Amino acid sequence: MTACFATRRDLRKVESGFTLIELMVVIGVVAVLAAVIFSGLRGSDATVTLRSAQATMANALNAARTLAISKGVNVGLLINNDTGDAEHYRRLIVLVEDINGSSSIVSSFNLPDGIYVIPHKDRFTEGMRQEGSWIGGDSGGEIGSSFLRYTTSLALMAGDVQLWEYREFTPNGTMTGGTGGDIVVATAKKQPDKASSYPIVYESPEQVRGLTISTYGMARMTNGRQDL
Repeated sequence: MTACFATRRDLRKVESGFTLIELMVVIGVVAVLAAVIFSGLRGSDATVTLRSAQATMANALNAARTLAISKGVNVGLLINNDTGDAEHYRRLIVLVEDINGSSSIVSSFNLPDGIYVIPHKDRFTEGMRQEGSWIGGDSGGEIGSSFLRYTTSLALMAGDVQLWEYREFTPNGTMTGGTGGDIVVATAKKQPDKASSYPIVYESPEQVRGLTISTYGMARMTNGRQDL
């Protein structure tokens, strides 16, 4: 009789042990699945936000070209390049008439949070980006917004003189300077105050999208580093 009770207690212990192990396995599987799903969602969010920024950039380019043609004047597309203005740096896009004269803003656009325009490749220094292969696929050269060929200092925001990268559309809808180029947007994270010379650091060459603009001012979307 005693042996019988002992056997039942042992069985209950074994059954309880297997139940606990199974529970731990299930919890582990759920944790792994949650991590995978969360990572996937983050990746999806980044892709969606990049596409939104790409569309905003396309709208700004189209608006600048349309204004230039309809008003019969040069219209510049400018990107804020002033490191002293962390709020607008590489995110604020303005359309300006008469850059060399009164320089009046006719429209403005803001990219989504966490997305910024990459500077011209000649100004895209190593201190602005994390490590990685920042080389385009089709071009074989370094990724950068080759469309934004020129720089200027203008007082457009509350009277403060700031730095800008820009390019102009002519009344014919073509580009000044004779050729088009690329505009590239990418994910970036903000830097702590005084941690760097730049307010942001670009995160990954795999998290980029862009547009290729022809000499005639027509834009074609590019969907990754391999298309640049």
